[in-house]
This record gives sequence, C-alpha cells and structure tokens, in this order.
Amino acid sequence: ILICVFLGYTYQGPPFRLGYYGVGEIICFATWFATVCAAYYTQMPMSSEDSNGLKILLDVVLDPKQLLFYPAFLEALVTALILLGSHFHQLDDDKAAGKKSPIVRLGTQRASYVLVFGLFLLHILPAIATRFSALPRVAATFTFLVVPVSVQATRLVLSKHDKPEEIRMLKFEVVKIHFLYSLAISAGLVLNQSMINR
Repeated sequence: ILICVFLGYTYQGPPFRLGYYGVGEIICFATWFATVCAAYYTQMPMSSEDSNGLKILLDVVLDPKQLLFYPAFLEALVTALILLGSHFHQLDDDKAAGKKSPIVRLGTQRASYVLVFGLFLLHILPAIATRFSALPRVAATFTFLVVPVSVQATRLVLSKHDKPEEIRMLKFEVVKIHFLYSLAISAGLVLNQSMINR
C-alpha cells in the first residue's frame, strides 16, 4: 500500500510531478491495480505454513486464470479512463501550464479514440476472461448492463472532443461508468459466490 501511496504522490508531488509528462493515466492504472491486489492480500486466509504470503499473492496476481487478475485490471482501467476523460476540456490550460497530458500530446481527436478503445476493452475483456474461466459468467454478463452508458460517453467524446464547454460533462459520464461498472462486477462476483455456496 505504501508503494501505491508513493506512486500517487509522484503524479503531482514535487519533485516528480509525473502528471506533467503525460504518464498520469499509467500511474493511475498501476496504483489502482496494485491497490486492488493489496486489498485482496489483506483479506487472504493464511495458514501458519504460508511463510511467503507475497509469493502466493504474486502467483495469484500474475496468473490470468486466477480470479484476481481481471477484476483488478478492469477496475484499474476504468479508473484511469476517468483521469483521461477529465483532461479534454483542459487542453488550453494544460498547454499554458506546460503539462504534457495525453490530450496535449495526442490532440483531442486521437485522445478520443484512446478513450473509446478503453471503453471497448471494458466490455470485451470480461468476455475473454470467461473463456479462460478467469471471471464468472454472471460478472461478465453484468458488465454488459453498462454498455448503454459507455455508448453515450462514446458518442459525446467523438462528437464534442474539441469543444471544451460541451465536453466538460465527459468526466461525469466516465465517473458514472466507473460506478456502475464496479457495481456490476462486484454484484456478479457476490452472486457467483452465493451460487457456489448453495
């Protein structure tokens, strides 16, 4: 968890300020992925024979067939998309501050394609994960309930990416996707576990 806090600090904290170099989304992704894994680790049942809990955690995290990898990856991705979506209306401010955000580096149109691709991944990766039995079908199915909200955000970013006042609402749309998506995955995982326990 301390590593996650440090990574979060490097985004805006001196002397690093890595957000000014356009890597904020990568830091956000890495931090959230590690945080989800750390939360799992703190809840893992350990026996007295488990002398190396960190090795066990890494084995679980790095194996895509384990249940932890995909939910952690998806949660990190949707969180990083919030940060990306929040930059569109700040293009001029970011340029003036010397901040090389993805919007400054790519331009609004190409950055809008990156956001849309990220939203696409949110809905295709669960289907792939079920193919490898790495995510329960019910959790993957629940994520598809969020597709209409993702389509709405996609339409907004593709049509208004270069209109700062009109694209301002994008960050709220992506936050809504984050909330609903996280709720859908969580509900699917809980429902799956309750069906197993019957």
